[in-house]
Amino acid sequence: MVEKKYGRAAEPATRKILMENALSLVVLQAANYVLPLLTLPYLARILRPEQFGLIALAGAVTQYFMMATDYGFNFSATKQISVARHDPVKVREIFSAVLSLKIVFSAVGVAVFSGIIFSFAKLRADWPIYLFAYGMVIGNALFPLWFFQGIEQMKYITVLNIAGKTAFTLAIFFFVHSHHDYWAVPLITSCGGILTGLAALWLVHKQFSVGFARPSAQSLAYQLREGWQVFVSTLAMNVYTTSNVVILGIFANANSVAYYAGAEKIIGAAQRLMVPIAQAVYPRISYLSRHSPQQAVALLKKITRGVAAGTFIISGVIFVFADTIVNVLLGGHFVESIPILRILACLPFVIGVASMYATVFLVGFGYTREWSRIIAGGALVDIVLIIFFVGIFRWSHIGISVGWVAAEVVILLMSYTTYRKKVQAYR
Repeated sequence: MVEKKYGRAAEPATRKILMENALSLVVLQAANYVLPLLTLPYLARILRPEQFGLIALAGAVTQYFMMATDYGFNFSATKQISVARHDPVKVREIFSAVLSLKIVFSAVGVAVFSGIIFSFAKLRADWPIYLFAYGMVIGNALFPLWFFQGIEQMKYITVLNIAGKTAFTLAIFFFVHSHHDYWAVPLITSCGGILTGLAALWLVHKQFSVGFARPSAQSLAYQLREGWQVFVSTLAMNVYTTSNVVILGIFANANSVAYYAGAEKIIGAAQRLMVPIAQAVYPRISYLSRHSPQQAVALLKKITRGVAAGTFIISGVIFVFADTIVNVLLGGHFVESIPILRILACLPFVIGVASMYATVFLVGFGYTREWSRIIAGGALVDIVLIIFFVGIFRWSHIGISVGWVAAEVVILLMSYTTYRKKVQAYR
């Protein structure tokens, strides 16, 4: 039974759970940091800048469909699993409904994605690259991240992801030998994601005895309602993250996309260093928000101070050594990525702290409407600045970078202000 695997009797102390989960996710993020740093310099030198930009653009387009299949379940389902972890029947009901919806969304997405690709000449010319990249959407739909987070067993996420990413890294070096092999990059990434997702589903059934049962219409409808608010917010969030690469692909050439994408990948690797903290804390805060809100707030304050200190150091190092970082990781052809990286250098700090107040506290405590308004505010700032800088002044990758930073700063200020108001009720 499920309860024997992670039930109340076997549940360790809160601090031990957090330490184990944080350690597992730190190991995972270390791998996520190191492995891309092995392939990024290699691909940046093997591929031509326009090919590098094309792959980045294909990945950015698929992010919209990943967002659609996620729908908001990574927050709503995680919270439900966390609260219902001692009820095997309820856990199976949640698991079956969410997995069913994600598979349906990804299947419908294939038709929509293909229609978009073949409707635009600029995309149609490279249709195999985009279709290969869509496999990442399928792999993402299959991987039950929300389940493992909900039961606070992050070690399984770590093992599966490291195994998959290591195989992907080795395959890149084995199959990609020249710029003619650029098509293999999205294909290898997609195959790795799908196999990892299938392995995760097998593990859920084998290790936790959670089987699949045909979900009822009521259960499906409930999951759609629960995830809707988060989905809308995530949609707004993509305006100033994923859309940046897409907008550059529309208004600028492939080289501009490559310069921005190169700097963005470095920032993304730096941001991932702190992701384990939020991932480990979120289900615990969600659980404590129902049983001991004061303890949840105290825990959040303590962890936020550590996140702020760590991300401040990371941001400072990136800003000071931006030229060295770009030269080592991307090579001499990406010198225009240096000013972009310096502009984006503050993001690990800004996003790291904002995620604690916005995602962990507001979503964890159920203030999803407030969270949605905050994300929408950041997206609005980004849109206005993109129109101003890119559409009018044609600043391309520089304007996109300034808009992203401004949006994240607005989100930090709004989320902290909202947190200060809401937390008064729990003192």
